[in-house]
Amino acid sequence: MLLTSLLLAVFCCTRTIGTAAPDCGLKPVDIVFLNDASGSVGPVNFQKTLVFIENVVKTLEIGPLDAQIGFVTFEAKVHLEFHLNTYSNQQDIVNRVRTTEFTSGSTATHLGLEFALQNCFTRANGSRTYASQVAIVIMEGKSDNANFSAAAAKKLKDENVTVFSIGVGNQTDQTELNAIASDPDRTHVFSVDDFNSLSTIKGSLLKRVCKAEPAFLCDGKADIMFLLESSHSVGSKNFDLALQFIHDITKNFFIGADNVQVGVATFSNWVSEKITLGQNNQRNSLESALSHIPFTGGAGTNTGRAIGIIRKLYFTVRAGHRANVPKLVVLVTSSNSTNRNATFREVQNAKDAGITILAIGVGTEIHDGEMNVFASDGGQNVYRANVFEDLKYLTGSVASNLCHMLRTEPWTSSQQTCGTMADIVFLVDSSGREEIFKSFLNFIKSYIKDLDIGQDNIRVGIEKFSNRPYNEINLNRYNSKEELTKRINQIEPPRGGRDTAAAIKYMENSMFQTVNGDRPEVPNIAIILTDGKSTRPEETKLAAQRARNNGIVIFSVGVGNETSRTELTDMASDPDNRHVLTVTDFTKLASTMSAFQVKHIHTHKYDNKYNTVDPKRSVLCVSFSPMFCTNNYEQKE
Repeated sequence: MLLTSLLLAVFCCTRTIGTAAPDCGLKPVDIVFLNDASGSVGPVNFQKTLVFIENVVKTLEIGPLDAQIGFVTFEAKVHLEFHLNTYSNQQDIVNRVRTTEFTSGSTATHLGLEFALQNCFTRANGSRTYASQVAIVIMEGKSDNANFSAAAAKKLKDENVTVFSIGVGNQTDQTELNAIASDPDRTHVFSVDDFNSLSTIKGSLLKRVCKAEPAFLCDGKADIMFLLESSHSVGSKNFDLALQFIHDITKNFFIGADNVQVGVATFSNWVSEKITLGQNNQRNSLESALSHIPFTGGAGTNTGRAIGIIRKLYFTVRAGHRANVPKLVVLVTSSNSTNRNATFREVQNAKDAGITILAIGVGTEIHDGEMNVFASDGGQNVYRANVFEDLKYLTGSVASNLCHMLRTEPWTSSQQTCGTMADIVFLVDSSGREEIFKSFLNFIKSYIKDLDIGQDNIRVGIEKFSNRPYNEINLNRYNSKEELTKRINQIEPPRGGRDTAAAIKYMENSMFQTVNGDRPEVPNIAIILTDGKSTRPEETKLAAQRARNNGIVIFSVGVGNETSRTELTDMASDPDNRHVLTVTDFTKLASTMSAFQVKHIHTHKYDNKYNTVDPKRSVLCVSFSPMFCTNNYEQKE
């Protein structure tokens, strides 16, 4: 009964592919638009290009593991509108595109292309090595210097960026459009008669953009076990499609003893290991081994036994597992487990042993609740396909998710974690729905996994609030992640209004006090998690201002459609693009961890302010999607 209740209580965002895949099929792609804002375009036509970009964005699945969008406008100067990692949801991008200003000037296309190479397609500003890199250049006329444009585009293409050029009207130079675009011209160059006709190419442009391949393989270490259902209900044809799915995923990784090791096991009522971890550390031998795995069939689907055997026997040093390397399981199944209670216990045992599970359900027979319990960290690791033929549309998203795990998760206590010293207090809005409150707590638990928790390192406090604040955890209360996580799991939401002003005042006057664990010479960081507007917005603004003036760095995270962007920015430290994050759906909060990046800053506390003075007192602090602008380029705020 307890486990049944747990299933009913799980709230999750599942990543689903039906019989017809959406554009890019959840494939990770980094797209930078370079939009002509020269005088010959004019403000009216410029607005039409913005509508076109908006409509393209609305067609894509946006997120840290899916499509990311960057935007640059150019005339005689280049204007950075936003970077690839500035926004993590569709609506924020659309809202920002709509506010883009027309600037006018000559047509220095080469400067826009150079800027994209030097600033946009960089890891610091959101470019992902496992994602396709795409630049879309929209032009109304000829460039000031076509040779410069061609040379700049060549440098971009030499760095494995796929470039599409769109010429509008009869003043463009077809030779220049061809020189800017990637080859072949027939699939990378578009020409339309006028700005009203841009909408006619949206579909064909997206199809071609989504065919662009990532330039690099994912690097990093992990041991990945693929667990495939092989019961009679699957059938040999579908089983072969699942094997092809594994083959396509592994093509995105460096394979080897110092990179990714792959194992494969099949299961029905029993489990059979087909490829042992480390057995095939050359790509050719791995592909050969995959092609020779037979379909065995079998009655029943004992998923719990399969996961238990993987934990006990396959993720061992004797079986090829490497100590202190991520343990990842990709489960592909189309049936409910034959013993739910035992299965859920084994799933929890696997997670407790540090195994991360991605669950892929095929068809309509398997329950969503069961899939959600299988997967680690909720919806971001649950995938659905209506039929086995549609697994191919999930390849890019699953591969990027796995690669993301290789790059971001701390796996050993000896690995360098985030920070040396900081006092961090989370302010958790508990006035809304219980599932949103739980998503806030899950976000905190995910975040502290990257922190070096301890009284001499990073201290964490938690304050929840509704119509009044509640001190849940003082900064000096816990010395380890384990103790802290256990206590977080016990926090219950109060009910009431949302007095964010009172919460901020309490944070400053109580949470960040010496008696409660604050250290005078250590940076104070507050992270506010809320899903709505304060009952006293003006008081909230003033309270946050006082806290910032007293040296507290504030980050604000707004979840859902009831928050106020103005209030979030009023609370947060400057600049907003580094300290404010909005997420439209609470189930996607966990997927924003890549946007919630950890950045080096060197600080110490002096006269209640932080100053960049002493690199030896290095502290790792948080930053949302940092934006950088170099050389003589102008960045719009």
